[in-house]
Amino acid sequence: MLLIMMKKILSTLVIGLCLTHPTFAQPASSESVKELMKVTKSQDLYKQMNSYIEQMISKTISEVEIQQGKPLNSQQKQVVANFAKKFSNITVEDMGWEKLEPEFTRIYVTNFTQEEIDGLINFYKSPVGQAAINKMPVVMEQSMKLGQDLTKEAMPKIIAAAKEMVIELEKYEK
Repeated sequence: MLLIMMKKILSTLVIGLCLTHPTFAQPASSESVKELMKVTKSQDLYKQMNSYIEQMISKTISEVEIQQGKPLNSQQKQVVANFAKKFSNITVEDMGWEKLEPEFTRIYVTNFTQEEIDGLINFYKSPVGQAAINKMPVVMEQSMKLGQDLTKEAMPKIIAAAKEMVIELEKYEK
């Protein structure tokens, strides 16, 4: 009788551990992660982000002209245009989707279970998920602009604090 009771307790414990222990969850497959990236239009979003970065460079140039109180001359504008082109080429060559996709896949496979990836795929295939995908570029652009605007407003305080730090550091030079 005691042996039967011990077997039942042991069986219950084993079953309980199997149901609650996360290592028994099936890891996500690379194929399902690639499907998730396709459904979420990750590659398109990445390309849009690169385009936005190029626009930010142009905007920064305009702001520098305003801060200097004079426009850049034609040679300076050409230097900046060359930089923007080099920046774009470096981004495409060294940080392009072909290099990122395998790494993103590895990260997702490492951190998500198959059940979670399946749930995400189902969500992003839904009307609400598609709305989120389609609106995310605008949300990201507006969020980045907000961050830039707030940084621009805070910049005088940041510069003042940096100047104070330099003055304090100079006090301790020997």
